[in-house]
Amino acid sequence: MSDAPRLIHPYLNSEGAIKSCQIQDALEGISSVLWMLADLFGSDTERYSFLDSESARRGMFLQLTNIANTLEVLSAALDEK
Repeated sequence: MSDAPRLIHPYLNSEGAIKSCQIQDALEGISSVLWMLADLFGSDTERYSFLDSESARRGMFLQLTNIANTLEVLSAALDEK
């Protein structure tokens, strides 16, 4: 086993074939993030600004891109079963 640092995906931690329990965990993680985003965008926007910096917009882009990519991987894994 290598001592090199390993990058763990925020929603899906899998080596090899994806198991159904990993799919469920990934979907629950994605659901939590989407609820968080819904709360962010549905909250009191009159008092609280959001995505008002380049860094915040980049972070949102990366978050949504990761979610979309993860959903594509999960869909492909389900197609194989």
